[in-house]
Amino acid sequence: MRSKSGWRKIIVILVITGLMLGLALGAAYGQKPATERFRGTTIRVMAINMPQIKPFWTFIPEFEEKYGMKVIVDEFPFDQLQERSLMESAQHTGSYDIISIDCMWIASYTLPGYVEPIMKYIKDPSLTDPEFDLGDFVPRQISGTGVMNDVLYNMVQSGSSCGQSIRKDLFEANGLALPKTKADWNYKYMTEAIEKLTRPEEGYYGFATHARRGMEWGFTWWFDVYAFQTPERFSKDELFGPNWEITLDHPDTVRSLEWFVGNKPFTPPGSENFGYDEVSTSYLTGRIAVAWNYGDWIAGQFENPEVSAVVGKSLHINDVTGPYGMDDPHFGSWGLSISADSKNKEAAWVFMQWLLSKPNARRAALMGAGPPRHSIYRDPVIQELQPWIKWIYEHQLHWANPDTRPMIPEWTEISEAMGLWGNRCWIGEINPQEAIKGMAKDIERIMDEGGYYDPAVKKPKQQWRNMVYYDNNPLGWK
Repeated sequence: MRSKSGWRKIIVILVITGLMLGLALGAAYGQKPATERFRGTTIRVMAINMPQIKPFWTFIPEFEEKYGMKVIVDEFPFDQLQERSLMESAQHTGSYDIISIDCMWIASYTLPGYVEPIMKYIKDPSLTDPEFDLGDFVPRQISGTGVMNDVLYNMVQSGSSCGQSIRKDLFEANGLALPKTKADWNYKYMTEAIEKLTRPEEGYYGFATHARRGMEWGFTWWFDVYAFQTPERFSKDELFGPNWEITLDHPDTVRSLEWFVGNKPFTPPGSENFGYDEVSTSYLTGRIAVAWNYGDWIAGQFENPEVSAVVGKSLHINDVTGPYGMDDPHFGSWGLSISADSKNKEAAWVFMQWLLSKPNARRAALMGAGPPRHSIYRDPVIQELQPWIKWIYEHQLHWANPDTRPMIPEWTEISEAMGLWGNRCWIGEINPQEAIKGMAKDIERIMDEGGYYDPAVKKPKQQWRNMVYYDNNPLGWK
């Protein structure tokens, strides 16, 4: 009969053997190719319906054939996506595995825990192709799209800077010099040019921009606010002071709104209702001499012969410089996040990393998507086909500020407040000073309700005060 110590030894041996067998089986499972591992899985994507994103979805049949998975993409317009996806997330439906998230919304999804940290998937060699190369992504594209509290949640799909599209033929026909440098394209010269180029009797107007009531003001006039600041104030106190006090009511900010609204006489009738579609359509049909643009729009829309009547007639450059020589630091991007309620998280990442791989990102860039990778910006073929990406690349590397729209859950409401008062100013109900004061009052209320003035509530870091943060190596995020 065995002693108790003998039985203990046998039990220990069995336990150790079992653990080793389990580890071996786990390793063997982990080494199974991703092309076989998730066959039969269905991935559902809640996606933004925008032209610069659509090219990616055309690649899906290739993925389905290679990996044996089914991918269903449901597209939603900009003004519905955030509300619908936040509702789905709050109710923990798990209906979608992947969600399109705008960079300015990231806090609304990460702070409540609605989306997954993704670095663990990136670092898993059984899920991520070594050629995925996270280090190839432009640092501010990664940090500005999806980093919150040092953790990466949202993987950049397409991103860019904003600027102006200028009709070269109309400038030349009217004796106006085309700008050759940032300094040439300043706020005074732009107003002079669009005034001269407002010729309704000839079928065109000088300028088109977003001016309708709503969040559009948060990515049009708001960036001109930055261009009108002094170098000492630039990207620091345009909206908030160090203690989240409202600093919006400043003479330079009022001046920026005076200039912006002062351009209304050179816009088409009904400009107070112009948003994305109206701006792009008016330019594409040849009715506008200068239009606000987003880098992601240019190749797929403004220079796309299938939809544009002005292909080859434009100069696409940075936004205007302000009175102190400062430039618009706009940063914009769309990313893909994995829902915390997904039942297929690993399979979702396999699809995401394949979709955003170097070959697919390059293909999408040729079709109009904004390049998030160094290798695409530096590609001589793309540079020749899309010469404007050279200034966009420089802007993304050194000038773009991912936090101009502060990464806080309140940003959407703040942008709506700007749109309310800004639109009232645009249509002449109030003057710029009154509009700024109205915005400041509403934003202060929003921040107070958010607990920013409660000493007991922990406040987020104002990362825009240290731009070095956004240039961290993409491989270093948690």
